[in-house]
Amino acid sequence: MASVVLKSLSILLGIFFIFVGTTKISPTISKELHKDLRKEYVKYAKVFPLTEALDFKVPSKWYRRVVGSLEIIFGLAMAAIPNHKIKNGANIGLLCLMVLAAYSHYMVGDPFDRSAPALVFFFMLSGRLVVCTDYRKLLYLMRNTNQLFADSLMFTSAETIRRPLQSQVSNQQTGVGSEWDRNGNRKWN
Repeated sequence: MASVVLKSLSILLGIFFIFVGTTKISPTISKELHKDLRKEYVKYAKVFPLTEALDFKVPSKWYRRVVGSLEIIFGLAMAAIPNHKIKNGANIGLLCLMVLAAYSHYMVGDPFDRSAPALVFFFMLSGRLVVCTDYRKLLYLMRNTNQLFADSLMFTSAETIRRPLQSQVSNQQTGVGSEWDRNGNRKWN
């Protein structure tokens, strides 16, 4: 069940971020949305968190293009690449972009309806990451538990077969009633 949820969530999130990233880079999908995003990124570039630390003003055009390109790259990784480590890396990258988007919306003073999608997708990406780590831990525990169970069955069955045979052989050889303790050691009378 967790595997189906994980795969479908990864594919759907990946497709969504490919779509959103494409609208940030080019107007092929929607000219109006692209124009609106260009205006918004002028405001977002002014409140970029590393502007003061780096003493560098980020051009809004490049800020929008870099964010859009990262969303496309991470979205492709989430939707198409089967390696779970790469998917988790892309998930963490998209989480960082969503934190940056929520921060930008907050600093600009956007109303909640503008920042709500960033928060929703932040929680969806967080949920995917939690499901993935829980699913991996569950698989790990199941494999180890099955191995321990199989080992205990082998050990138990070998011990139950070996002990009576050993006591019969020793009784026949020595003629003395010797028994075996729980650890397989001979007890002498």
